[in-house]
Amino acid sequence: MDAPPAHDSARHEWMPCLVWLPRFALIITTHGIATRLLLPGAYYVRWSRSLGRKIYRRRH
Repeated sequence: MDAPPAHDSARHEWMPCLVWLPRFALIITTHGIATRLLLPGAYYVRWSRSLGRKIYRRRH
């Protein structure tokens, strides 16, 4: 019997990220999650378990 694969918990933690080129992505706002244009700058990013995509938030 094989053991289930261990989940990479580091993938689900907020990590710093620099965006160099503008792109459309999911971003957390004060009103929830929305698809927005990310302008170049500093963000935090993590993998969403429920949506299966990367989610960004602004670095303050």
